[in-house]
Amino acid sequence: MGELAVRKSGGTKLEPSAKVTVKKLIETGEINSDEVVYEVTAKGPRKLSEGDLVEPGKEYGVVPMSDPGA
Repeated sequence: MGELAVRKSGGTKLEPSAKVTVKKLIETGEINSDEVVYEVTAKGPRKLSEGDLVEPGKEYGVVPMSDPGA
């Protein structure tokens, strides 16, 4: 873990080190399949699906699917 992305802020912030899909992050164990990844944008958080890319230099968060704010 930590090769494609680093978890910070108690695991709620995701800092990718390479362009990679959410699905690949799940497959490699960087995030759990029961977590939601969202991109932090000026308009607010945008939930990502498994096919979406995460990229270095952008802000991402991770929350459990059971979190009402997800």
